[in-house]
Amino acid sequence: IKNNMKSLRMALFKYIPLCLAASLIGISLINRFTDIIVSRYRTMHPITSLQVSGNAVEWESSGSPIIIFILENLDYVLIPLWVIICVVLVGLFFYNRELKEPIGILMKASKKISDNELNFTIHYHKDNELGVLCTAFEDMRKKSLTVT
Repeated sequence: IKNNMKSLRMALFKYIPLCLAASLIGISLINRFTDIIVSRYRTMHPITSLQVSGNAVEWESSGSPIIIFILENLDYVLIPLWVIICVVLVGLFFYNRELKEPIGILMKASKKISDNELNFTIHYHKDNELGVLCTAFEDMRKKSLTVT
């Protein structure tokens, strides 16, 4: 294995800023969205009475307290959900750009070798772990061809 080889781990780290950017933009939009929704709901269902006793504040509204509670806490559900979606999408993007092709090549090659079909070549020349694996697989195929 070469010392100057590009690691798949380092390639994955390149996708982290994309995930962070998408997450932060989404979080900002979610916060704005929930603030607007709560504001509109409170405009349609204003507070009708307010009582303050010590540190406790009690209020009544023409709206449902359950709906107000859900709307006020909606971002606590949406933000983690958005972050999970961002991580999954960036993971799929990484898979499609970095892993899908070499895994497909190795799967086809292993199927051909298991069928004792050795007259093919493996072409994948990236300077990472999967490139090294494909080269090793090609070397193994060549050696098997000379043995048989």
